[in-house]
Amino acid sequence: MALRVAQIEGFCFHDLRRSFATRLRANGVQQENREYLLGHELNGIEHRYANENMDILRRAVATLDSKPAQTDSTTDSHVLQFQKASGQ
Repeated sequence: MALRVAQIEGFCFHDLRRSFATRLRANGVQQENREYLLGHELNGIEHRYANENMDILRRAVATLDSKPAQTDSTTDSHVLQFQKASGQ
């Protein structure tokens, strides 16, 4: 319903994941932390012994509280339109 009200077409839930990953990368979050936050399988011997530090992960996500990084992402445009339409 909200997508119709905002007149957003061609949007799917996975777009939010893409936008999250894009903004993390644009904000300089390390690849290993992006993978962990996105729930990707961790491969490689170094990941087997690495303990994810929750403070580091919290700071990585907190970078998204600042002004959105400039991206070319259509997904980001959809998310911003949705936020405006829903009053967020």
